[in-house]
Amino acid sequence: TYQGEEKSITAPSHNTSDIVVELRLRTKESQEIFEEAIEAHPHFCLEHKISGQSTIAELIILEAGYDHHPTVSFIESVTQHDGGPDIFLTSEIEDRTLAAQALKVGVKDFFPRPLQVKKITAALDRCAARRGRVSKKRRKHARMEIGRAHV
Repeated sequence: TYQGEEKSITAPSHNTSDIVVELRLRTKESQEIFEEAIEAHPHFCLEHKISGQSTIAELIILEAGYDHHPTVSFIESVTQHDGGPDIFLTSEIEDRTLAAQALKVGVKDFFPRPLQVKKITAALDRCAARRGRVSKKRRKHARMEIGRAHV
């Protein structure tokens, strides 16, 4: 029989079905707005909030700077593989060319300034749906709609 010291098993600091988000943002303002939206969403958790576990982000949120070419190159390298993370992009510069180029290389959502939590939350909902995570409330609503359609 085991005669060692009993150690408690640490519980994960997040729900294991959560979508892990990596933030690569340049400004504190952007960081705070995205963190607020992510922490309020039932299907997402921030990568840095997961202690002592190695995780792979399923969503990366980037902020492009004035020289956005390295950002676009990074996005291309990440999105060339199926099953990779979704990418959201924001920029402090209003540049329609950047937005068009980013969407072309695989960015799922582009957020111009000023950032709006409502739009970020809607994008998070779409990301969760793409990744197969739908809230119980929405599943119940969908079942009700299906039931009505068959009546």
